[in-house]
Amino acid sequence: MPYPERFLNEDESKVLDLHPHWWFVGPPALSLLGAILFGTWVASNLSGAPETVFGFVALAMIVLAAGWLIKQAVDWRFTYFVVTDERIIYQRGVLARHSKSITIDKVHDVETSQ
Repeated sequence: MPYPERFLNEDESKVLDLHPHWWFVGPPALSLLGAILFGTWVASNLSGAPETVFGFVALAMIVLAAGWLIKQAVDWRFTYFVVTDERIIYQRGVLARHSKSITIDKVHDVETSQ
């Protein structure tokens, strides 16, 4: 979903409207995959008391990883990097929104590192 037009100044137009890179949700997605694989291994290779104990551990890992993934996905969805013809805007937050903006004429140098 794009940055809402109602937050722009009059006669201001968007040049770029971006979210963080999709890898923002990568670590929690990999954690969930690992927890599911661990749970599958426990269910197929263990029996008796160890299966019960490690089954609960695997279930807890899956629930925690899924919660982390959901949190990161919501954070990704509600984080905006917007460049307009007048300013640069960074906004994040679902219920309480935090926003920072700077006018384009105050930007003197941009340095990146990859």
